[in-house]
Amino acid sequence: MGQNYYDAEFKIQAVKRVLETEKTAGAVAKEVGCSAPALRKWVVEYQEKGKTPFPGKGTPRDEELSQLKKELRETQEERDILKKAISIFSRTKR
Repeated sequence: MGQNYYDAEFKIQAVKRVLETEKTAGAVAKEVGCSAPALRKWVVEYQEKGKTPFPGKGTPRDEELSQLKKELRETQEERDILKKAISIFSRTKR
């Protein structure tokens, strides 16, 4: 069974549905497609942390994007170093 990932916006909307209606966490969880224990945990976290309740890394796609950006920066640095090395070694001595 795979693990589900929910972004912060999804969690906030589900939590608000519980808090702003008279529905139980279990009923809302069935409606939105997540587990009731997870939704209860999100409600507690939302109530405790207020404005930034779900600061995690986000979805696997966000994590992948972050990793790719890091690799791009490293590759660009390596390229710049190689350019400087070529420049130094290709200078003619007078």
